[in-house]
This record gives sequence, structure tokens and C-alpha cells, in this order.
Amino acid sequence: SFRYLAYLRVMPKLTAQIFKRLHQPHARSHKGDIGVLYIAAGSKQYHGALQYAVLAASPFVDLIYVETDSSNLALLRVLKTVHPAIIHVAVAQRARYLQRSDCLLLGPGLGRTVSAKRLTRALLRHPKRPSKTVIDADALHFMLPRLLTAGTIITPHPGEYRAVFGAT
Repeated sequence: SFRYLAYLRVMPKLTAQIFKRLHQPHARSHKGDIGVLYIAAGSKQYHGALQYAVLAASPFVDLIYVETDSSNLALLRVLKTVHPAIIHVAVAQRARYLQRSDCLLLGPGLGRTVSAKRLTRALLRHPKRPSKTVIDADALHFMLPRLLTAGTIITPHPGEYRAVFGAT
């Protein structure tokens, strides 16, 4: 139809305009002014999920804290070539960096191990946890409903939804 064709002509321009605005920090902005994301993702087996999370977030935030399995440290060094403001967070530093974060992304590629369960629940219970939290992938299997807040978003695909909530 005519409306659809008009939409196809206008949408790329509109999308480019919006995206262009997202990428332009203020002239006097400092690291962290655009957005600070804390990512808890990746494992030895599922390191690609960490990579995808960083690549997806990098156009929208200017500082990324990453808590991941120690086997992913080489990957973090490579990812710094794409987004130089990536900081590896050790467990002992967790409170300091959670407090500085605008949002927590929890779960991609964590796996379903006992340590992933501990990490998920520790971050969800943490008093310094940011008010905005996205729970994805493996962390969905370990979340406790009482730990979800108004600022929490869960992102199950249909299979995860059935596994977690037992519904179709």
C-alpha cells in the first residue's frame, strides 16, 4: 500500500537521525555521563554471549563494567579495541562499581552452574544494585521473584519462558 511505501522511504532517514543523536555526547561530557552499564555475563563455555552484550551496549553507553569468568580476560582485552572504556570488575570491587552503574545486565552466557546461581542471586540481593536491571538468559533460571523490583526487566524467549514459568 501507499502508506507502507511512504514508511519505507521515511524510516531509514528517521532511524539515522535518531541514531545520530544517540551517538553525540555533549562537548563537555566525561566518561560515564552518557551511561554506565554493569554486565555480569559469559563463562568459559559461553564467552560469545559476553561479546554480544558488550557490542550491543557499546553504542549506547560510554562506560562498561564487566564481571565475568576469569577465562574471559583475554576476550575483554580484545573488546577494549571496540569499546576502550571496559573495566574488568573483581568480586572484591563489586559494590564500588555497582554503585556507580546506571543499569545491570545479568545473565547472558553465565551457564547453569552453581557459581552462576550464586552470582545471580548475589547481584540481585546486592544493596548497591542499580535501580534498573535486565535479567536475561541463564540468570532467568536463578532469579527469585521476591528480588525483582519495579526497575527490573526480564527478557525470556519462548523456550526460557516455558522453562522458568511453566506456562505456554
